[in-house]
Amino acid sequence: MLPRGAGSGWTVSGRCVVAALAVGCGACSTTTWGRGYREVVAGWSATCARTEDRSVRCWGIPQIADVPRVLAEVAPTAPIAVSAGFACAGHGEREILCWGLSGGFMASTQVVLQAPDRVVRLVADPWGLCALGQGLEAWCWTRGTRTGDRPRVVQLPQPAIEGVMFFPLMQNLCVLLQDHTPRCVAGSWGCFAGRSDMCQDQSWAVSALGGGIAGRCAVHGGRVFCGGPVISLLRSSWDLVEVSGLPPIRSVVVGLQACALAVDGSVWCWGDNDGPGLHGVFLSSDFRRTPHRIQDLPPIRQVSSFGGHVCALDYQGSVWCWGRNADRECGCGDGRIQRTPCRALP
Repeated sequence: MLPRGAGSGWTVSGRCVVAALAVGCGACSTTTWGRGYREVVAGWSATCARTEDRSVRCWGIPQIADVPRVLAEVAPTAPIAVSAGFACAGHGEREILCWGLSGGFMASTQVVLQAPDRVVRLVADPWGLCALGQGLEAWCWTRGTRTGDRPRVVQLPQPAIEGVMFFPLMQNLCVLLQDHTPRCVAGSWGCFAGRSDMCQDQSWAVSALGGGIAGRCAVHGGRVFCGGPVISLLRSSWDLVEVSGLPPIRSVVVGLQACALAVDGSVWCWGDNDGPGLHGVFLSSDFRRTPHRIQDLPPIRQVSSFGGHVCALDYQGSVWCWGRNADRECGCGDGRIQRTPCRALP
């Protein structure tokens, strides 16, 4: 049986009428859909993806779904970040374009930022954005950012492979260094693991990091270690402990729940299971302490989450989403909580 929404496949060769009707996607009036997606990034109330035709597409709240027209063509590896009320994408090697709601991270509905060097990855929390380069620096902007504002420079001991930021503590930037050591380089944390034994163990190499509203996680030797509310409904410690009941894992993401992508392409999630909003981290009526496999999914190659919904990219270039859907951030469904994956057709 095909996963829900798969049908016999889909191709949209003309204007993206569905997106324009659902979320007022102004950028869709002059560009057409590619054959599929190459990357997906799920934010708080919106989702953005980079397509095979090198454009950026978004769905969810109109302020993010209305993608600036200049992003109709971007580099094949252009970085994207989506947070609460804003999204950012690389436009050129050093330029970053952010759009969305004003009054939080951005002082206006659209800002253009310049990094000192080439940007290879973007990470964000509701009040900040950090860009990772190829060298020994990261560049961060904080709330109230305006076009042309200079970033705060964060020094790195080694070039970073990836990075995460943490909503509860504002601008705690943690990165995975080239030697696979996790290091928190901005904010109040020093050691990502929290536990002194892990921090002092030089052999504790990490292959992937995950972090967000409900906690932080790391993949070590195919095993997942997490800390924070995502581990237990009442757990306040952010020290990492192993999550049991998982197959060998490639990567992990954290929103209101944690989801791990297995080596075999399956997706496993735990934590808040009904995505009612921020309070769901602590007051969810359906909190899963042990991981459960997400059914009705094809083999997956990338997973993303920040808030109450999760999106996954399969090997055919299709995006599947589930969870909170009040702003149609899943790109499918009827606006109610999407309890099973549906194919995003924004």
